[in-house]
Amino acid sequence: MPHEEELIELLDKGTIDITLEKHRKAIEAAFRKYDLKGKIVRAFRSPQVNCFDFIVGDGECPDGYGRLFDDLGKVLGDNGIRMQLPIPGSYLCRLEVPSGVLEVVLAGELFRSSLWLELMATLPLMLGKSLEGEIAIMDLAKAPNLLVAGTTGSGKSILMYECIFSLLFRHTPDELKLILVDPKYVEFARYKDLPYLQFPVITSLEDTLEALQWLQAEMNRRYEVMRETGCKDIQELNDRKPGTLPYIVMFIDELADFMLESRNQMEHSLSLVCAKGRAAGIHLVIGTARPDSCVLTECVKINFPERIAFQMPDPATSTAFLDGSSDAASLLGRGDMLCRCRSLTLGDDNGRANSPGEGVTRLQGGYLKTEEATRIIEQLKNMYNTRQQETTPALDDKAYAKLETRDKLFTMIYDILLESINFDDDTLGIAAEKIADAIVGHLDELWIDSGKPSLNEEQKLLLKAIQAILDSGRPTISNLQRRLGIGYNKASAILDALETCGILSPPPESGLRNILVKNILEAWKRIKGVDRD
Repeated sequence: MPHEEELIELLDKGTIDITLEKHRKAIEAAFRKYDLKGKIVRAFRSPQVNCFDFIVGDGECPDGYGRLFDDLGKVLGDNGIRMQLPIPGSYLCRLEVPSGVLEVVLAGELFRSSLWLELMATLPLMLGKSLEGEIAIMDLAKAPNLLVAGTTGSGKSILMYECIFSLLFRHTPDELKLILVDPKYVEFARYKDLPYLQFPVITSLEDTLEALQWLQAEMNRRYEVMRETGCKDIQELNDRKPGTLPYIVMFIDELADFMLESRNQMEHSLSLVCAKGRAAGIHLVIGTARPDSCVLTECVKINFPERIAFQMPDPATSTAFLDGSSDAASLLGRGDMLCRCRSLTLGDDNGRANSPGEGVTRLQGGYLKTEEATRIIEQLKNMYNTRQQETTPALDDKAYAKLETRDKLFTMIYDILLESINFDDDTLGIAAEKIADAIVGHLDELWIDSGKPSLNEEQKLLLKAIQAILDSGRPTISNLQRRLGIGYNKASAILDALETCGILSPPPESGLRNILVKNILEAWKRIKGVDRD
C-alpha cells in the first residue's frame, strides 16, 4: 500500500450532528385512518432521511400499506418519501422521510473506518454510508464494471473522485494504471500530473476510441501472457510473479457526448473490453447525466449489471436504469443514491462486514473537499517525484488498422454464425473471436487490405469524413463542418471527392445524397481504387 495511513491523515476529521424531528404519531395516525394495525418499532436518523421501521398487523399484507403513499406525503409535508414493503431480507417494512437537513458524510470518517482498513478487496471503491450508518464499499475487481447515472448536480462527479482516491490510497503506480476520460475538460484536470496515468487525460471522442482500441490490444496481450504462464487470471499471475501486470481502470466522466456523436463505435468498443476485461485486470467506471435509451442502449446496459443511480428525472427513467425500481426519481440529490451492486460490502465501525445480496441499497455518498483532494495529490506527487509519467503513445496506423479489421471481422462472422448455426451466444462469440483473431494474424499472407496501413493526410481526412457520414447518415456540408471542425469550402471539396470515389451519389435536385457504401472498409477499397487509377 502506498503509505495509505499517511494519505488518509490528510483528510479532515469530525462529523456534523442533526436533530431527528419527524412524525411517528402522524404516521401511525395515517395507518389507523385506513384501519391498518401497523406499529413503528424503530425510528432513526440517516444523512438525509429519517427512517421508520414498522411491522404490519396480524393478517395484513405489506402491499396494503402502499395505498397510504400519497396520503403520507401530504401528512408529512413532503412528496419525496420512499416505502420498502418489506425491507429485502427482513420481515420489517420501512418508511423513509426526507429530513430537510443534510448530514455531511466526510471522507475522513469513511476512510478511517475499521472496515476500510481491514477489508481485503482487490480494487475497493468507497461509496458512502447506508441508512443504518454502515460503511459501504464495493470491490470493482468482482463487479467487474460500474455504471453511474443521475441528473446534473446529484453527486456523480464527487462519487467518481472518491472512487479514484480509493484506488490511489490502496495501490502504487506500479500496481495500478488509470485512463481518465473527461469530455468537459475540468472534472479530471487535477490528476493530469500523476504517474498513475496510462494516457494523458483524454477529452476527445477520437482519443477515447483509440484508448479503447489500445485496451483491446493490451487485453489480448495479457491473455497471451497468462496462457504462457498457465494462469487463469491476473490475480493468479501476480500471486506467482508479483508486479507482473498492473490493474487498469478506465473512468469516463460523461458518456452521453460520445454516444450521441458515434454510438455504434462506442457501443462496439465498450462491449469488446467488457466481454473479457475482468480476468485481464481491465475495468470500466462510466458516468452519465443522460440515462436515456439514446445513451444507455441495451447493448451498453447489458455489459454493466452493477449500477448506481443518483436522482433521476422521472420514474420511467429510473425503472429502465434499475431494471424495475422507480425509486431513484424520489431521491434527494446531494449524494443520495441507490446502489444495485452484488459486490457491495456493508460494515459497522468495528469492521464487521456483510453483503446485502440482491436488491437495491440506499446510500449517502461521502464528501471529499477540494482542499483535501489538493493535499493528497500533492503528497502523491512528492512520494513519486522520481518517477516519470509513463504514458502510452497512440497506436500507429498499422496497429489501428488491424484492430479495426479484427473488430469488423468479429461482427460479420458472429452474424453469419448466428444465422447458420443453432448454438448459444457464448459459443458463437468464442468461435467468432477465434476466427477473427486467426484471420488478422495472417493478414500479410492472405493479401488482405487491412484498412489504412500508410495514409497520407488527405486520406485520413476522407476516412474521418466517411465515418462521420456513416455514423450520422447525413452526407451534408454542415454536418462535416460541425463534426470535423473544418470550413465550408473544405467540406464541399470532401463531398466532391467522395462522389468521385463512388462513395456518395451526385447531389439530387432536392434532399440528401445517397450513401453508396455500407462500411468504412468498402469505402477504403473504393478510395484505393481511384488512387491506383
